[in-house]
Amino acid sequence: MVSNLLVLLFLSLNGLMLNAQSVVPFGYTLYSISTANSPIGMAFDSNGELLVANVQSPPRSITRFVLNNGLYSSDSVVISFNGNDHRPEFIALDNVNNVYFARPDQSDGNLYRLTPSNTIENVYLANFGDLIDPRGLAFNSQGDLFISNNAYPNQNSYISKFSFNAFNQLVAQDLSFISSLSTRVQDLVFAPNGDLFIAAGSSIIRVQFDGTGNVQSLNQNFISFPSTQTTRMVGIASDADGDLFVSQINTAFSDSGKIFMFDKLGNYSLFGTGFNQPRKLLFDTDNRMYIADYAENMIYMVECDSLNRAQDDRFCDQPLSMAELDALNNSIGVYPNPSSGQFEIMLDQTSQVDRLLISNPLGELVRDVRLLDFESLSIDLTDQSSGVYFISAMSSGTVVSHTKIALQ
Repeated sequence: MVSNLLVLLFLSLNGLMLNAQSVVPFGYTLYSISTANSPIGMAFDSNGELLVANVQSPPRSITRFVLNNGLYSSDSVVISFNGNDHRPEFIALDNVNNVYFARPDQSDGNLYRLTPSNTIENVYLANFGDLIDPRGLAFNSQGDLFISNNAYPNQNSYISKFSFNAFNQLVAQDLSFISSLSTRVQDLVFAPNGDLFIAAGSSIIRVQFDGTGNVQSLNQNFISFPSTQTTRMVGIASDADGDLFVSQINTAFSDSGKIFMFDKLGNYSLFGTGFNQPRKLLFDTDNRMYIADYAENMIYMVECDSLNRAQDDRFCDQPLSMAELDALNNSIGVYPNPSSGQFEIMLDQTSQVDRLLISNPLGELVRDVRLLDFESLSIDLTDQSSGVYFISAMSSGTVVSHTKIALQ
């Protein structure tokens, strides 16, 4: 479990400043990827390119973002929609990069797909009452498409299931596969173990299936979150390890959107705060989290740093590079900092550091310390003036890490 210590982010990428209120836990970094017109739906294609449904009207569109190590490289509009017939909100991709989306509507919403050749095909044209205000879409491991129907304003929500053959032709549909859900459903996601999790009202719904794909258990209050009349859970995502995250929006206040993380036992904790309306969460194959902030008109990305990767924390599957391992093993800890002049230097047990050089604010060497086998060392600089001093750690004549100490 990550620490709940939160830090303000200051990073600006691509000329875009982050919302000053957005915070994520220590050990993670929040990046702004790009602006987008009221983004909600997100999905990755087989090439690792990010498709985003922009629901600002007019025109609504689907935009493709090319990313480099999770950061913005370029973007292009895949298709624009000027009318009301096609209104993509949430999207899902199959194994051949067809983009599926449903038209959110309070009476009947049709199911469409956009082919790689930019042709819009009718998958299912709903009769009145078939798909009522459809929202999230998700494929299970068998290639069945599940759609959450919000059924706003006065009916029970439900989940529809659509099955396809090897040629991606629709062969069966069960419009009320999971019925009579008591709260308004939004997004949904399949965890790696096959369980279905649904963001609904102030709670998370958990659905488990038997070996034939039928519902084995349904827990409509798997987790209940603190809520008000203006808050609701909307986006939900699972990382490659099965750790789960859900976003909460507050329609009455900006910069009050939150992201919670939870596990399959029902334990949860706050992960991020200060977003506006984070309506969709998504992970890439390298376990980076992407956030579509509808009201902020922004796509964010969160990834963990080398410290969290070393601790094997949440969505931190990328292995440390050799340079990162060396830097981590040879890092220096200083306590207390600031100091009155006497402080301890702490080294990792695997450290290869054999010498410390301490310089004053003018760059003049004030201490040259040769090290033996130990993990901490007392340093006395009470004879020095106040200011920021620089400590360089060396191994076999090479500087391997740096740190600073402030003398008061």
